[in-house]
Amino acid sequence: HYDWRFPFDPARHAWTLDVSPNYAKLPGTKAVSGRIAKLGGDTRLVYILRQPVDRIESNLAHSLRNKGRLVKLSRCIHTSRYAQHMNNFTVHIPRDNILLLDFHELTHDPAAVLAQICDFHGIDRFIASTKIQNARGIDFKLDAAQRAELADILRPDVQLLINRYGFEPAKEWLQGLS
Repeated sequence: HYDWRFPFDPARHAWTLDVSPNYAKLPGTKAVSGRIAKLGGDTRLVYILRQPVDRIESNLAHSLRNKGRLVKLSRCIHTSRYAQHMNNFTVHIPRDNILLLDFHELTHDPAAVLAQICDFHGIDRFIASTKIQNARGIDFKLDAAQRAELADILRPDVQLLINRYGFEPAKEWLQGLS
């Protein structure tokens, strides 16, 4: 619905870049991976994953701050099922063309993550000024029982993310989900 933002012409452009947290919000974005692949060329995707219960908590806080109400918890859970998202993307994009990164690494060493992204895309590394803009601006926390319930729901997906897609940081997530 916003193809006009991508006037990509292979004769003039080497690559195009878009950043959005919304491409992986299943079930509403199921067709996105196919549309991305249809752009042609050597499609590469960088997917930054966050510990799923933390992501849900952040999503709820964000909606409360911006909309004055909580979004549906079921929607947050779907958005946090990263292995399902990968299943959807790997139907259209080869697994080797998807770089999985950990949000925690991004917030703690953005320069190293930027270097990984440059290497993955085969472009020269560069120095960028980084300032992490991830402030909640609202006091909102899930309680221990809520976190435990969500962890139980998401544990199979996290295990699949490790086993099928080799995402090692998720092993630490499992410890936190116990």
